[in-house]
Amino acid sequence: MKKIYTFIAVLFIGSGILLAQPVLNATDFLPNPTWSLNSYFVNDTPGLSAGAAGANATWNFSGIIATLVGVTSIVPVESSPYIANFPTANFVAKDSNVDVTQNPYFNYWRVSSTNMETVGGAESNAPDIETDHAIWFTFPYTYGTVFTDTYQHASEVPISHTFTKTYDAYGTLITPYGTYNNVIRQKEVEDNGNSINTNYLFFTANPFKIITSMGFTSNGNGNYIGFYAATNLGVAQNSINKTIVLFPNPTNSILKIQTQNSISAIKITDISGRTTSIKTFVNNSIDVSSLASGVYFVEVQTMDGNFREKFVKN
Repeated sequence: MKKIYTFIAVLFIGSGILLAQPVLNATDFLPNPTWSLNSYFVNDTPGLSAGAAGANATWNFSGIIATLVGVTSIVPVESSPYIANFPTANFVAKDSNVDVTQNPYFNYWRVSSTNMETVGGAESNAPDIETDHAIWFTFPYTYGTVFTDTYQHASEVPISHTFTKTYDAYGTLITPYGTYNNVIRQKEVEDNGNSINTNYLFFTANPFKIITSMGFTSNGNGNYIGFYAATNLGVAQNSINKTIVLFPNPTNSILKIQTQNSISAIKITDISGRTTSIKTFVNNSIDVSSLASGVYFVEVQTMDGNFREKFVKN
């Protein structure tokens, strides 16, 4: 059962001029935009806050250190591997993992002139089909729009989830990977029966492109934040096979480096560009316990080129 409503939020500055607001429409999804973004993720960030709601807000998450986890991309519907299971879908996103042993996950949506809703997803021959589809956006999606909805997975019947989504803010978003203007923020509050989860999605329109996502749980399981960016400090764009991954990050002792190719040279620099004395690299690990706490960069040479990634020493 679905219920949708919109309230009109008319905001003025001192001179009485109507503030501009970005608006999301079905045409921002169809025909499919083409993009592929590196995705970065971190759990349990102390003091994480979604920031202010309202018009012309500014959100600054530039100080958060996240780890590259994969690539998110929009793919042609007809060439996606599970389209036969989701024949009504006309918009597909693919999530690939830096761990190439894991299958990519394909998310399927249906976009109409009035809304965008999920139809399911799959990473193997056992697709996750929704029997009651979750609405992601209503069109036109304008500042102040609120809607409630339910969704249900075929594997979970008779369990049903309920959520409320609000276009609660727009403004400027600052991430570790760039600054973005005219960003829309959507707030979602979901009751899944075990906890109340509050999630935020930051994205641009014309065309649609996700930039940041974050979430908080009411049962004490922590929070998360994810970033989506075309490039990061020289990491090869749109390729999870030509990059490096550092973990654990932050670390207070051993830093492991994952790469698809052998490393021929390595150095660590501090935030001002000074090279540290640490150069020993054994079994894809390096001991950074002697470094002072702070932000550093690992620079490596491989047969595919030079790459650079940031880490934090606790």
